[in-house]
Amino acid sequence: MMNEEKKALGEYLYESLENDAYLKKLETILTEQFGRKQADQPYWISNKQLHDLLRFADLLSKSFNKAGSLEQKLRAMAIMDKLKFLYPEHKTVEFFKRSVEAQYNGKPFITELELAKFNRESEHEGEE
Repeated sequence: MMNEEKKALGEYLYESLENDAYLKKLETILTEQFGRKQADQPYWISNKQLHDLLRFADLLSKSFNKAGSLEQKLRAMAIMDKLKFLYPEHKTVEFFKRSVEAQYNGKPFITELELAKFNRESEHEGEE
């Protein structure tokens, strides 16, 4: 019997989602439709695409890895912010947005974003 390293579900999610081609395709579609609405042009996302984006955002918010979990949480928030902009009255979008935000332990999202920016800037100090 082989000795397998035990991993938490969040680590498996991280590995699976990091380079998922379908997720990247959906993010491209979402960004295009987000831009169309900002330009007051017609926009549209299919019910399947909306459902899949909501599920991906939820999974991204729950994945973790020491090197990349913040990036995946940022990805989840970006998806939800765009969906909320496209569908401000959609009850399911609101529900998933709250679920994604809950992964930040109730802290305002801007705190983690500012901390990540600070950490990145301090890593590059003195390189120039």
